[in-house]
Amino acid sequence: MSPAGAFLRSIVTLLLGVLAFLALGYAFVSMGVRDMLRGPEPLRTALEKHDAYNRVYDEGIIGEQFEGELRGLVGDFSLEPETEAWLLKEILPPSELKAATERSVTSVIAFLNNETDTFEVAIDLEPAIPRIKPAVFRLVDERIDRAQRSPVTNEEELRHSIDALTSAIAAGEIPETVPALDERYPRLFPNKVIHALLDSIRLLPDNEARQTAEANVARDVLAIMDALEVGDANTALKLAARAVADPVIDDSIDNLQEDLDGGGRYSAIDKIAESVGSRHETLEQFRFARTMLQLLVGAVSIAAIFVFVAAIAGIAGVFYPYLKHMARWSGITLVVCGITFIVVGLSISSFVGVWESLWCPSVEVPSCNLTIDVASELLSDSANGMILWSIAVTAVGILAVAAVRFLPSEHSKGA
Repeated sequence: MSPAGAFLRSIVTLLLGVLAFLALGYAFVSMGVRDMLRGPEPLRTALEKHDAYNRVYDEGIIGEQFEGELRGLVGDFSLEPETEAWLLKEILPPSELKAATERSVTSVIAFLNNETDTFEVAIDLEPAIPRIKPAVFRLVDERIDRAQRSPVTNEEELRHSIDALTSAIAAGEIPETVPALDERYPRLFPNKVIHALLDSIRLLPDNEARQTAEANVARDVLAIMDALEVGDANTALKLAARAVADPVIDDSIDNLQEDLDGGGRYSAIDKIAESVGSRHETLEQFRFARTMLQLLVGAVSIAAIFVFVAAIAGIAGVFYPYLKHMARWSGITLVVCGITFIVVGLSISSFVGVWESLWCPSVEVPSCNLTIDVASELLSDSANGMILWSIAVTAVGILAVAAVRFLPSEHSKGA
């Protein structure tokens, strides 16, 4: 082999080695995507492992999703994130969210694998709706128990404080202060409270809510008066607050049900279809996207493997008819590629926590931690698969290099 020929062969071998390396990387990526889409188990396992069905509440993800039409799940009340998370857990337990998520994941994966021509991403809210009012009432009662007391020394202050209470609740807010009704007052004081409450309710702008609240006060008037007469101001305030909150919650539930289908389910596909035109058109677009994804993943995988094999064969062909060189350099290329991707795979599996700490500060969304945790778990699974294939590639390369020792020496000059 002349020096010029050796130099030229080295350059071509280097270029083909880089091509083989890139092709193998593309093949691993496409195979990893294909493996993740093959069944629902990887995503289910990742969600379960990272306690997703509790963290979606605590990290505000559920609250974000339900800001719009599903706001009725919390009675349309404005709450701080921690309280909203607690209330949503009471109304929509994690177990029900988990069941809905697993059904949706299974449906989507089956659709992507051509096992069905339609799919559904939905959550059944019919069992949750009856829980809304009791849960909101419990929250209102708890807030009244620990609310700051506003002193009431005359009838004008009484009316003002009652107005503040009713107007806040009617606006979907839980007041932080309530009137101190357990002070010493004449015997007619309970009647004055009832009159002040009814006068305040009559100022509510919504006619239907006003009528419902008045009917609720009329229903509970004796209980309110009895509580005031024995000095149990908290019970009286809770009954009054519930009377006003009741129509607010009913109205929010009505609005919520308008966004549910006939079976009480909230369907993401139906919501997308509202902007697209129809459910049929929406599914047609998803079918087209599925076809493109399958072609992309399948074509990239096949093409990358073909290019990889062709590059290795090309390296061997460059040194033809020098069989020892053919085996040595194609084997070295396989070993270099295999070991490199083993290192990459081990790095992905070992340092996902470091990547999370670097990524999360730059992402200003409450879902950062959970999203990265689940994505890292899926990425780690793909990395483990890549490691296994890389070990196989490395083993073939080692065998090719080792085989050089068993080739007759004359083959180094050609047969």
